[in-house]
Amino acid sequence: MTDKPGTGKITVDEGKFGYNSAEDVARTLADILKYQNTSHKIIKMREGDTPIDDALSRV
Repeated sequence: MTDKPGTGKITVDEGKFGYNSAEDVARTLADILKYQNTSHKIIKMREGDTPIDDALSRV
């Protein structure tokens, strides 16, 4: 996790290591509650090009 500003964009990817800003992690954790498809799943995320809401809707 990094202290740099968030971008509001992530990649959800099971197999790759990456970095996350604390801001994007916090936003993802808050937004994850809006999506039933994320229930009972482990979601690995990193910085990316997809808006957080779009990425979570595709999990």
